[in-house]
Amino acid sequence: MQDYFQFLWNNFGKHLHYLGGFIHFVYFCVFWIYVNEIYNNRHFEHRVGLCWIMLICLIYPMIYDCMQLYKQGAMEYFSDFWNYLDQGHIWIGILNAINQRYNTDFLSHYSQGLMIIVAMFMLIKTFFFLRIFNNCSFLVAMLSEVFVNLQAFMFFWYMCIFFFSLTHSILDVGNFAFSDNIMLRNMALLKNEPLSQFD
Repeated sequence: MQDYFQFLWNNFGKHLHYLGGFIHFVYFCVFWIYVNEIYNNRHFEHRVGLCWIMLICLIYPMIYDCMQLYKQGAMEYFSDFWNYLDQGHIWIGILNAINQRYNTDFLSHYSQGLMIIVAMFMLIKTFFFLRIFNNCSFLVAMLSEVFVNLQAFMFFWYMCIFFFSLTHSILDVGNFAFSDNIMLRNMALLKNEPLSQFD
């Protein structure tokens, strides 16, 4: 049985997944270049071209998943949790590329948040493609099992962070606009001062 699955993989599945992995790797590299050029170096001259390349890289996974949806049917396709992640990776990536291309304020908090979500989806998708290599598949399976077993711990961890952030909000930590110190409050309210980002 194992030889049969190995035969199917070598003759049908391997090349298709290698192509998808290669396109994902190109998408990842373009995304990394975009973040480095736009967010780190503030060089905007190649912004439009990089956005178009990101959109082009998402065409293949969109066609692949739409064909899978058509063949399996909506009920069976969406019964698998991983397909929701695949769809999120595609459509949020397209939304992000369009936002970065046409939004004049592409460095806003909304755009930054969208970029972070795309990066998270990209990480999950990268783990998916690492499974096609024998040397990495057991590591990905082990990490997936660890994340499942850490759910209860992560719940308590996020609760601690939430209540810790509440105490910071109560104490006005970093909220200089409402500080009792008059000098800090005046500096925060001046629009041209470095502290104006905390308004």
